[in-house]
Amino acid sequence: MDASDHVKLYAEFLSKRYYADVLEQVRKGEKYIVIDFTELLKFNVELADQLLEQPEQSLKAGQMALEQYDENAKGFTLRYKNLPETAKCIIRDIRSKHLNKFLLLEGVVKQKSEVRPQVTIASFECPSCGNRITVPQLDTKFKEGSIDKIVTRLPVITKMGNTKQIEKVYKEFFYQSDYIL
Repeated sequence: MDASDHVKLYAEFLSKRYYADVLEQVRKGEKYIVIDFTELLKFNVELADQLLEQPEQSLKAGQMALEQYDENAKGFTLRYKNLPETAKCIIRDIRSKHLNKFLLLEGVVKQKSEVRPQVTIASFECPSCGNRITVPQLDTKFKEGSIDKIVTRLPVITKMGNTKQIEKVYKEFFYQSDYIL
């Protein structure tokens, strides 16, 4: 459906069913109007489906239609009631499939926090040989893998090496020895 057709359909719907309600809300000084989803569904099924599947575009089209036929309705918000059961969701069940969908949420918000992705597989690389192993992360506690069961490359000390080089080699050796079981 084209955006201009979308706005025209919303304007027709609002003028037929909600004109008196809009005037009443303007008179009261309220900045919203409550629309019954079942009435929208009876008016035009495609418009109702568009609201559920692409709510951002649909809400914008509804606001533009409302502003077109009443100058005092600028900045109005469209609110919806009687949404279908398919649009209802419990807060703890929200997943990525719900992105950009129109939902009716049920639940109590006790605390908000950042959503962090959960690690499912961790990959480790041995600093000496470059060998990589993957460790599945099944629990919430992070598990580290032992890279090499045997040190694959022993540090080499030359007679011409200075103390900084020797110190570096021994640090590498002791770092590798952490991975020896």
